[in-house]
Amino acid sequence: MLNIGMTEILVFSIIALLVLGPEKLPEAIRFIAKWYHHIKRTIHNVQYDLDRELRLSELREQIQDEMKKIQELEIKMQKQLNNQAISKPISSLEMTKKRMDFNLYPQCPIQYQFITNAHREIPRCPYTQITPTF
Repeated sequence: MLNIGMTEILVFSIIALLVLGPEKLPEAIRFIAKWYHHIKRTIHNVQYDLDRELRLSELREQIQDEMKKIQELEIKMQKQLNNQAISKPISSLEMTKKRMDFNLYPQCPIQYQFITNAHREIPRCPYTQITPTF
């Protein structure tokens, strides 16, 4: 990491012991360790924040690209709808008439069952094979 060998650490500790003395050396070591961890934590937080911002900016770019694609598709769909409306005009009256054509659906008589006849089986509609529920 720092390329410091065992001899350099021994020499540094002897010099620190001579300069600070045996009373202040443990306090100095705690102070240095505290600031070392504080600086290390700050560097880690800065790196994490930078990585997070880079990921956010990449996500923003992807979202903007997808939004552009969606807008292009919307424009294409509007053009297709406009072309269909011009080429095949169908009035709203014809659409309503097609929706209200009841002859297209099979007609089944509504059958009522009283509470007293609850033990009997209800006959099914011959056209749809659906049992009416009440």
